[in-house]
Amino acid sequence: MKKTMPRTSLQGYADALKRWVAVLSVGATCVLSSVAVQSESNQETPTRTVDELLQEVVTTQEGQRCLALRQIKRFEIMNTELLLMHGRADKMWVSKMPKKCSALRKNMLVSLELFGSQICKNDRFKAQDRGFTSGFFTTCRLGSFEPVTTEQVVMLRQSLAP
Repeated sequence: MKKTMPRTSLQGYADALKRWVAVLSVGATCVLSSVAVQSESNQETPTRTVDELLQEVVTTQEGQRCLALRQIKRFEIMNTELLLMHGRADKMWVSKMPKKCSALRKNMLVSLELFGSQICKNDRFKAQDRGFTSGFFTTCRLGSFEPVTTEQVVMLRQSLAP
């Protein structure tokens, strides 16, 4: 003997299924329109130069002229124009060199030419390949020191990524 479900029970399942289909189609429409808006906004964003990005990042009109060496923990070469100083208490500064230092590479070690207990704008630094013992190095000059936040550094890294 074949069991049949009452019509009201089948109608309830059909109604529930219709509601789920409606919810899923609304959700899919929202996701697709969000993706479309995002791809349109990505296409509208032009590639920004380092100078344009620094204008957005820099928080002061005139950066600091000097930094005490005790404030700095390490240096990070960002590209041939920018040097990032990591300091104590998560402070960071970026220095845009007055002239491009074309031989500068991200993996190089930085050594300072010190004339006291601070580094200042226009001081020179040397950069040498890690593990390279032939004595080859490049000399570059520092710019002023602009304080930057972690978020601004992330934005700089993203814009400089190949």
